[in-house]
Amino acid sequence: MAENLVPVDELDESAQTTALTDFANFYITLWRRNNLELITQYDQQHGYIQDINRELATNRSFTPERERDTSIQFSKNDYIRLLDEIGIKFHSTGNPETDWSTWYDQHFAALSRS
Repeated sequence: MAENLVPVDELDESAQTTALTDFANFYITLWRRNNLELITQYDQQHGYIQDINRELATNRSFTPERERDTSIQFSKNDYIRLLDEIGIKFHSTGNPETDWSTWYDQHFAALSRS
């Protein structure tokens, strides 16, 4: 029987932590490279990215792990809402239906074709 995929806000606490940590690692890598154009397409009206970026900029001198953890702590709701806008679903373990680098490559390729 196939596992049901769910939005991040329907995961239990442990799986949600896994999902947010994985996405934050992906997001922060893009942020450091000044490469959030694709992600920005999913936040045209709400300002989730602006809030996340403000927190990241404030904590830029932290170690990567502390920067990520602090970002999740202060921007958890923004990450959750951004993930809802992106529309990706998660396994009960907190792993996304498609890993983030594959997701990015697929969506970037789709934009390139349009």
